[in-house]
Amino acid sequence: MPADVRVIVGIHECFRKEFASLPLRVKAVPVDDRARADVVGRHVLLMCDLLAAHDRAQAEVVRPLVAERAPGGDGGAVEDAGNALADAVPAVRAQVQAWRDDANVLNRATIHTTLIGFERLLLAQLSAEESQTMPTMADVLSPDDVDALLAAGLTSLPADEVPLAVGMFLEDNTAEVGALVWERLPLPVREDFDASGRAAYADYRARLRDS
Repeated sequence: MPADVRVIVGIHECFRKEFASLPLRVKAVPVDDRARADVVGRHVLLMCDLLAAHDRAQAEVVRPLVAERAPGGDGGAVEDAGNALADAVPAVRAQVQAWRDDANVLNRATIHTTLIGFERLLLAQLSAEESQTMPTMADVLSPDDVDALLAAGLTSLPADEVPLAVGMFLEDNTAEVGALVWERLPLPVREDFDASGRAAYADYRARLRDS
């Protein structure tokens, strides 16, 4: 049975929505409001963590399988876009930390501008993946491979970030795609989310919206 790559596209949709919102969230923080800068800055760093986890999982699980089952199926544009994005992450992290330490107007403007450019790089990478490698992935990956991708990404995150990732994957997609993602998540992740993660995510989102 071929994989349903809508699960992977659903993860991409989460990245699109969250990274699109980041410059606006940063700009809305009043100058010198360190408490709000800390909340929004933490969300920026969380999204960097999730993106890095997804990229690691792709490198560990998906790319070796595509290379084995469909040699040449991974386009050069995908690699170039991914490299450009990865090269930009350290500056984002450093500028966020500077803004959290001192929420002055210059630090806010710096990370705001950087995030606008970062989103463009992200969109280029996601577009390249979906147009160049997704059709091949749909042909050569199995549902178990997609499960392994999700598991690899989530298990590489700190434990407190897992329910936040799951919550965003569900909230940022349609009910149909959210249900597909939920079905492919490891059972322990689903059980933990139902037990305490759903409430933790709701609290996190409430603090972020208040900021």
